[in-house]
Amino acid sequence: MSRRPLESLLLAAGLMAATPSWPQAAAPNLAPQAAPDSDLSLADLLRQSLPDAGRRAEVSTASRFAQRADQAPTVTYVLTDEDIRSHGMRNLADVLNALPGLFTTYNGSFSFIAARGLGRPADFNARLLLLIDGMRANENIYDAALVDEFQIDVELIERVEFAPGPGSALYGNNAFFGVINVITKRADKLGGAQVRASAGSDRVGKLLASYGRRLDEGGEWWLALSASDQNRIRLPVESLPGEREALLDRNSERFKRLVAAWSRGGWHLRAGLTDRLRLLPFAVSHAQPRDFGTQVQQSRLSFASLRYQGELGPDWDWELHLSTQRSLYHSDTPTPLEYQLGDYRARALGRWHDAELLLGTQRWTGQRWIAGLALHHDRLQELSYGLRDHELDQLSYGKNRNAALFLQDEIRLGERQQLVLGWRYDHSEYFGHRANPRLAWNWRPDDNSSLKLQHGSAFRNANLFEFDTNNSLGAGLPRSERIRTTELAWDQSLGDGLRYSASVYRSRMLDLITPGAEIPDYQNAGPTHAKGLELGLDKQWQGGTRLNLALSLQHTHDEQDRELSNSPTRLLKARLSLPLAPGWQLGWQMLAMSRRETSVGPLAGHVIHHLNLGWELDAATQLGIGLYNATDTRFFDRTDPFGPPLQQERRTLRIQLTRRFP
Repeated sequence: MSRRPLESLLLAAGLMAATPSWPQAAAPNLAPQAAPDSDLSLADLLRQSLPDAGRRAEVSTASRFAQRADQAPTVTYVLTDEDIRSHGMRNLADVLNALPGLFTTYNGSFSFIAARGLGRPADFNARLLLLIDGMRANENIYDAALVDEFQIDVELIERVEFAPGPGSALYGNNAFFGVINVITKRADKLGGAQVRASAGSDRVGKLLASYGRRLDEGGEWWLALSASDQNRIRLPVESLPGEREALLDRNSERFKRLVAAWSRGGWHLRAGLTDRLRLLPFAVSHAQPRDFGTQVQQSRLSFASLRYQGELGPDWDWELHLSTQRSLYHSDTPTPLEYQLGDYRARALGRWHDAELLLGTQRWTGQRWIAGLALHHDRLQELSYGLRDHELDQLSYGKNRNAALFLQDEIRLGERQQLVLGWRYDHSEYFGHRANPRLAWNWRPDDNSSLKLQHGSAFRNANLFEFDTNNSLGAGLPRSERIRTTELAWDQSLGDGLRYSASVYRSRMLDLITPGAEIPDYQNAGPTHAKGLELGLDKQWQGGTRLNLALSLQHTHDEQDRELSNSPTRLLKARLSLPLAPGWQLGWQMLAMSRRETSVGPLAGHVIHHLNLGWELDAATQLGIGLYNATDTRFFDRTDPFGPPLQQERRTLRIQLTRRFP
């Protein structure tokens, strides 16, 4: 590891002295009714200091119903729309990189997420479950949590909740390392017409227009449309002399998104369309000078989600959630000139439906029960290949159904202790049955502290791509992955706007699905172990200045104690929000990562800084100026097990203007 990253890590760790905090949540979400003692008015929240407000704000991902953050059975990290705005976060990757224990790597077309020390190259984010307002958003070919094609613009996000640790006792497949729930804004944040335009030194231009309205009869709706364009994208590897211009001319990206929302009474409807077109240079001859064609990658996603929440009496509530989604990805790669056959197409097409019915009750004193029935139907799973202008050869086709029953009982053990018992049973046509229990204990010695203990398990089934790869090589289907984790977390408010926290965990993983070393099929690895410590500190000063620090110490290794690929042992993240003159605010963000081992050599550690200056010209106009990787640090990621290191984002300037219209 280079000297600068090490010195920065040690300096910041010394400043932390104690330990971390969970970032703060804001407005309540759309989950079922919270426990009675968690009901706080907006005025109550505003009167509290921000760290205390974070302890008492409502979160729902950890339990599937709204409750105070300090009463949730597990740690929940939260980033709010204010965090996103004040630090100029541009996309979901920026948001994830600000959350403790997570980091992303980018290969030019796909962003990979690493969690708690496991993020080996070529994984497709199948070990994290991504939700949009509670709707399962992982697609059904690679089970991928899509970052670059994510259906929601960051300007439409109310908050992001990340509940780390195994979540299969509530959510089933893919909730292996945790659950990320993206909660969209309501019409009170998107009322009237708004236009946001941004441009960057990296040749990215984006325009977003939205309109929202509250209805006299109590309902609301909003609509948002965005488009972005980037051309001559910087090359992640050095080019040969004379080839640079040809490569840059074929390196571009275009996005289109449309999202709509409607709510009335207990009904909530969300729908959206996303279209991403990525153009990449591709060599069609190897003679010097080389000739280049253009590889075309296109992703199209659509979703519709309907949820109803109601009451069956004073002690009973229920929720019905229906959703349908479609994903289409295809890439057209030009064949070498000597063959002159045309473009070779690879296509992945998926359609799937989800239905969930939840029933909750507090009928029995000191207990809160929830019971749920979840049905998942992979109506279509299709991988096909062949020449674009000919009939494609279908290599893999599937349909799968999964049914699940889950139960959870939250038992109050006196005024300040809670015991949570949970269990979920999943049955899949392809993979048989899985049972995952959960045990959590929460003790609040006083109003300013809490101690949480959790033990749970999770699983991940092989996806269609892994099945197709093995089938083409005559190999069998890999066994499902399993994980068991025990975690202990402490949270403490000290007064004067100071809050700290610490979380220690230990995990044992079995049968991780991984590419073979010699034959490129997917195999089950031996037992893998992970242990870690997450520390954080949150400080709020009079006048609105806020500092958040989070340090993740983690070690992931196999049975021979060999460190896994792309597994840094230290991650340090810092955020500072500093009000300046009236209407002005400065945001600083720092991301530091220690040295990582890969299959073909180590990657040096690095430290990068982002700066964002916000100026509220008037009540209707805001200007943001962001400087990303402000020190122009050169750092690299290796996203393919045997590929070259790819240079990541250099210093970039972005300007964004927002205008509201009555």
